[in-house]
Amino acid sequence: MWTITLSRPRSNELASLSVECPHNLRAADQFGLLIAVWCQRVRDRIEVDGIVQPFSFGFLAGEVFVESTGGRISNQGRLSVEAARFKIVNTEVDQAKKGAAVEGKIAADLPKWLSFGRTGVELGGHLNRTVSKTEQKEGEQYRIFWRVADAGYNFWRIFGIGLNQENLLENKILGDEPLCYIEASDKNQIDVNVSFRCDLRDLWFQRETTPHPIDRRFDNDQEEKNRTAVARRVIAVALNRKSTNADVKAGYGAVILAAQKLTSVRSSNVVTGE
Repeated sequence: MWTITLSRPRSNELASLSVECPHNLRAADQFGLLIAVWCQRVRDRIEVDGIVQPFSFGFLAGEVFVESTGGRISNQGRLSVEAARFKIVNTEVDQAKKGAAVEGKIAADLPKWLSFGRTGVELGGHLNRTVSKTEQKEGEQYRIFWRVADAGYNFWRIFGIGLNQENLLENKILGDEPLCYIEASDKNQIDVNVSFRCDLRDLWFQRETTPHPIDRRFDNDQEEKNRTAVARRVIAVALNRKSTNADVKAGYGAVILAAQKLTSVRSSNVVTGE
C-alpha cells in the first residue's frame, strides 16, 4: 500500500485545484488520483489609452497535466466525460462520401449550436482541438462534444460547453471521478505533479455594461489591442505580478493557474483505514 502526502496547493482567483488519493483508490501496484478543479469568471478593470474600463473574463477551455516520477500513468481508467452529442443527418453523411468536408461544416456550426458570442467563430478552430469526435452507432453518425477529453499521454482538456450562456469554465469542473491511475515501478517513492493551465487563445472577455455611450475602443478594429491588455491582466493574476511587467508575446501563450504535488511512499504495512 501507499502513504500519501500532499503539498499546499497553489491557486489564484481564476482557478483552484485539489488532489486527493482516497484509500479505496490505493492498491499494491497502483493508486488513483481524484483531481478537483474549480474555475470562475473574474471582474476587473483595465486602462486603455488612459481610460479605465470595467470588464469580466474567463476561459472557454483548459488543460490538466499529470507528471509522474517513479511511476507511470496507466492506460486503463483514464477519464473522459461527454458534454453533448448531435446526430449528423444523412445529407451531411452523403456529402462526406462525395469528398465534402463535414468536419469544416460542423466546426463552423459549433458557435451557433453552443451559443458562442462574437468571438465564437474566431475561437472555433482552436477549440476544435480534441473538443469532439465522430462516432458511428447502429448505422447513425454522431458528433460528440467533450466536457473532459482524454488528450493522450499525460494531459486532459476540459471545456465549458453548456455550463453557462458563455460556455465558460465555471464552478466545479472535475473531482467526482478518478482522473487516472498511477502504476508503480520498482521504486518505493512516486512523485506526481498536477497542474491546471489555460491557453490565452481560449480567453473570453466582455466589457461590463455601463450607462455611458458606446466605447469605440471596443469596436472590431480595436479588438486585438484590448485582447492584449486583458491577456496581460490574466498573466498578472496567474503570476501575482503587476500587469505592466507581464510579458505577452503576440498576446498568446499558456498560463499555469493552479498546481499541487503528491508524494506517495510504499508502505511495508497494509493500511486499512484513515
